[in-house]
Amino acid sequence: MVLVQQKWQQSPCFPRSQFTLSVNFLKQIQGQRDYPVWKDELYLKFHRGCYTTHSDQKQANRRSEQLLYSAEFFATIATLYGGQSDQGELTQLWQRILFNQFHDILPGTSIPEVFVDANQDWAIVAEQAQAILTNSLKVIAHGLNLPCDGEDLRSTFVVFNDRNWSRSALIELPGSWSSLSTDGGSARGITQIIQTRETIKTLVLAEQVPGCGYRTLNLTKIDAPPTPMAELEQHLPVLENEFLRVEIDPQSGEIKSMVDRGHHREVLTPGLPQLLAYQDQGQYWDAWNIDPNYREHCLGAPQIISWSWQERGPLRQRLRVIKQFQSSHLTQDYILETHRPYLEIKTDIDWQETHVLLQAHIHLNFAVTTASYEIPYGVIDRDPTNPDQWEVPALHWASVTDGHHGFTLLNDGKYGHSVGPKQINLSLLRSPTWPDPHSDRGRHQFSYFLYPHLGPWQQNSVVHLGHELQRSLSWVKLQPSSNHDNKSSARSSHGQFFNVGVEGSSLILTALKRSEDRPNQWVIRCYETYGQETQLNFASPFGLQLGDRLNILEQAIEGQNSIVKPWEIANWHLNPSRGEDLI
Repeated sequence: MVLVQQKWQQSPCFPRSQFTLSVNFLKQIQGQRDYPVWKDELYLKFHRGCYTTHSDQKQANRRSEQLLYSAEFFATIATLYGGQSDQGELTQLWQRILFNQFHDILPGTSIPEVFVDANQDWAIVAEQAQAILTNSLKVIAHGLNLPCDGEDLRSTFVVFNDRNWSRSALIELPGSWSSLSTDGGSARGITQIIQTRETIKTLVLAEQVPGCGYRTLNLTKIDAPPTPMAELEQHLPVLENEFLRVEIDPQSGEIKSMVDRGHHREVLTPGLPQLLAYQDQGQYWDAWNIDPNYREHCLGAPQIISWSWQERGPLRQRLRVIKQFQSSHLTQDYILETHRPYLEIKTDIDWQETHVLLQAHIHLNFAVTTASYEIPYGVIDRDPTNPDQWEVPALHWASVTDGHHGFTLLNDGKYGHSVGPKQINLSLLRSPTWPDPHSDRGRHQFSYFLYPHLGPWQQNSVVHLGHELQRSLSWVKLQPSSNHDNKSSARSSHGQFFNVGVEGSSLILTALKRSEDRPNQWVIRCYETYGQETQLNFASPFGLQLGDRLNILEQAIEGQNSIVKPWEIANWHLNPSRGEDLI
């Protein structure tokens, strides 16, 4: 940099500059008030390919963060029931994740040897975090002292929710079960048997699992005959629930129609391809950059080979489409669940292309005027007509609206987005050759979700949905034990470990953990998601109370203890009500 500065001084094209100490510069500007202000993101008009290159690293990072959040959350709760603290191991796992977020690893722009080491770290995080999570759930389930039916054909499952709002979601249980009831009641519920050549599973809708809490499900073991495949094949390629009616074109395997049933409107512009591939080469810094003119070099859409029904039951419908593009094979499952207002597109690709960019295009039936994107701990609006921002980053979702209609595109590990006058797009895969000659080649599995609605994202629980789609509910099967009183329970068969906010609150819980400096205290972390001041309401049946307000370094700060400012990341110590240690 010293040599560069010296060369600049020899050119009339550059402003004059000089080296100085930071303290001298700060003294020079002290007292000034007319600083130039840039109230926007520092968007780099370069290196846009880093949002997509080496998709496997980005997805591994997303899944590791979510799994480790759950493991740390339940490991902390487990200490209330006599479990041993796993904080040392959790800290080491977080450090592995943070190391892999280093420049050129997470962007996907390193040499091949780097990703060999990175993949080993991701595997260690997945294995050890899952082990901590599984053990913690068993400790908690045992400590709850819930009634457990010990009969051979009847079993009790405990479903856990680590988000701070109540959730309803499908869970998959091994084996075949029926006669669902919740909370020890006798009401029958709906289950759906899923049978493949290798396994038999049961889909169960776990309804209204309390935030930061649990709910029990009582099931009866059955021998369920599989649904004859011939019966599935008789149905047309149409998926339908109370929210959506989705018709798949049997000639192309793409969405022919998506009707928002609640608002009686067609969501998409029919007849336009949703998957398109583009030639993407000729740029210096191959792995970093997407060709700005890539749309002028369209290579076409993957071609359909076949379509078939995989599931068509009362809880979930799944239509499978198999396609091919050049040397790559694609399987896309269109999935519609009974209680959900969105369509999942679960994708499995063996990608074998070179210098090809694959994108999903969602062609909408309205003109986009506002485009909003989730960023870490916040949301940003970007001008959809800005020609410089033709590829932009987003975290869990991007949402567009014309002020009346709205549409949100959610994902489980993709980051590159673009918006057109009547469309929203997601970059799925790239295939550069430098510095890694085999970047992105191989198998990829991911999902993206199409969610039509009215109005902007703030009116449609988009932030909460984005978090829900990253991880399903966790569950364990209760085991009869002499330590359990099966005739009565010490606790309700549904409940909360603590309550953060109220239902519909704009606060999102992002951490429950041991304090770094005070091992006998906990820390909770939340952030505000709608750009409005709110107040934390905290309650716990264990007598826990909010302690000091903290900064991000977990140092006590002054101020209004429970008020959270717009978009603020807020931290607190949790203290026992009577001063005893949290074991």
